[in-house]
Amino acid sequence: MPTFLRENSVLGRETWVLFPLCCAVTLGVVLGTGFSLVWSSLLTLLLPAVGIAAVFGGYAKYRPDPVIVAMTEALLFLFLIGAPLAILVYPLQSLGFPLRDAEFAAIDQAMGFDWMAHFAWISAHPAAGKLLSLSYHSCMAQMGVGVIILSLTKRFGHLREFLFLFTATALVVSIIAAFVPALGAFPFHAPPATMKIGNDPLVCIYHLEDVLALRSGTLRTVDMAHINGLVTLPSFHAIFAILLAWSTRGLRSLFIPSMILNTIVCISAIAIGGHYLIDIITGAAIAFAAIYIYQTSSALAHWLDGASQLTQNMGNGRPAPSQASAKSGMCS
Repeated sequence: MPTFLRENSVLGRETWVLFPLCCAVTLGVVLGTGFSLVWSSLLTLLLPAVGIAAVFGGYAKYRPDPVIVAMTEALLFLFLIGAPLAILVYPLQSLGFPLRDAEFAAIDQAMGFDWMAHFAWISAHPAAGKLLSLSYHSCMAQMGVGVIILSLTKRFGHLREFLFLFTATALVVSIIAAFVPALGAFPFHAPPATMKIGNDPLVCIYHLEDVLALRSGTLRTVDMAHINGLVTLPSFHAIFAILLAWSTRGLRSLFIPSMILNTIVCISAIAIGGHYLIDIITGAAIAFAAIYIYQTSSALAHWLDGASQLTQNMGNGRPAPSQASAKSGMCS
């Protein structure tokens, strides 16, 4: 990365390093499984990325406005990271590990959750179904708005944390899901045709055709123009929702609404996304663990930086910052 980009980067090296890492993992899995890519379909992501990169580079070099630099850098990162993350899931789901639907349904039952009763209630209340559907499909829009708001309010640390955790958890979830695949709660419980939510015939089964084709070996090509979310456990929708809400902390007018909306997103993943309850719980656990690790690591890194600076100052014969402040206060 050129010096002027590195000096003005909001995301930092620790976030950007995830891009080549994801590309390397994805390329290795694609080659190892014998998949092929429809390279022309990548243009839908790369062409906008080129334009955003030009704005980001221009402002970083000639007019380093932190707001515009942060906004364009974040958008550029999302456009670039989207391709390897979306592609990776497909060859991983073709590995053919045993389906775990029966086990997931049994865990739901052991927790006292009746998936069919939940789906039936949503089906019988169209307004609730509409609310859940709108919430379920709001995550991408929330992310776009979030990038803009966090940039405008100069909460660059929150922006960097969100993008890092979004990418890292997506990579981890894709790998976990390869070893515990499932078709989903809707195909497993098979509610009657009269029991439906809205008029979308693909509710709960957006992914099903691709998963079955991958497992049968009839789908061996990844086309970015026809990508679906294939993961059942852990639920990335739950992770996504929690990270979105967490990123708005400190914004009084936004945090509570975001908490409410993204709680509904987590609930909607059951009826609209066709998830088991255990999918949501597992996803939430990963999200909270990732946040804790990131926060702890950041605090530790900050403490180590401070300790290193203190040691350097003492080695140079200069007083520690607190000592210097105390002496300054005594002399004034």
